[in-house]
Amino acid sequence: MAFGFGSGWHLARIEWTNGSGWPGFEGTHPKLGMAVSALKTREFDRLRGLSHDETPDGMHELRFGAAWCTDLLPALGEAADADSSDGAIVVWAGAVQAIRSWRYRTYQAGGDVPEARAELAMVTAGRAADRLARYMHDTPGDTEAAAWFLQALTVEGASDEDLHWARDYLRACPDPHLAGRRTYLSARSAKWYGSYDEALAFAREEVAAPGAPACYNALIACAHIEQWVLHHMRNDAGAEAALLKSRAVRDDLIAADEAFRAGAGAQGDPADDFARNWLAFAMLVIGENARARDHMEALGARVRPFPWSFLAEMDKVIAFSRKKLGLPPLRATA
Repeated sequence: MAFGFGSGWHLARIEWTNGSGWPGFEGTHPKLGMAVSALKTREFDRLRGLSHDETPDGMHELRFGAAWCTDLLPALGEAADADSSDGAIVVWAGAVQAIRSWRYRTYQAGGDVPEARAELAMVTAGRAADRLARYMHDTPGDTEAAAWFLQALTVEGASDEDLHWARDYLRACPDPHLAGRRTYLSARSAKWYGSYDEALAFAREEVAAPGAPACYNALIACAHIEQWVLHHMRNDAGAEAALLKSRAVRDDLIAADEAFRAGAGAQGDPADDFARNWLAFAMLVIGENARARDHMEALGARVRPFPWSFLAEMDKVIAFSRKKLGLPPLRATA
């Protein structure tokens, strides 16, 4: 598989090699090392304390990175089952299971997923979804629980009833959560269990909701990019080109970018960083390089796995993109 950006993207492509260990997926959250250590040493009180001063999107970034670095931990699941009201531990257990199931199904050494591996992914995701659903039924308002429930559903297989219940639960939470909404949108895209129109309609509803933060404008980019990626995965060059050349799509993406810029908070806010990754990618795809450069400069090293890793290895995509935008390479970190 290969990828490129802008109107001349067929001329500038990076070949898929796989098997690199997916460098960068763990992210750059400042508490990442503490979270991985607490998981591996079973210091669950320490794990609970990591949520202090974190927004829901900040916790999602931390859990994603730590879960990516961690294998399944029976002791964590046992702790979650021992007290199903302990939200922090229940959600940590669900996140670790959801990411592990996702890796079982998706990120292997190449080729189709073996049947036994796919079955293991389904079982692991199902356990995560069941554990999180029990907690959510008893505990309203936990956006992170909803986000990881949706992640598990994406692997396990989602019914309309489950998806709508999780969406409504997420919307009823008092705190905004961009990553959770993006996970629902992905599940509602044609790439998974819905359609382009459903994903885009959800994005517009969230942007128009009273009190919606500026970062939700990135959901517009998510909906269009999910469809573009689907065309790319199917090697449908005609559909890819049509999407990129559509004046309506370009106008929609640029309007979303403008709306985000008008209301974005301070650099380093986790939700805004999440949004900038998607908007930077979208601007590159349609050849709006100046806009993309603004976002990449604001992000610095705070790049996230998605959407960059949809099309090739994340580190190569970022290096290619920064070079295309005239930005220096990111310095390697220990």
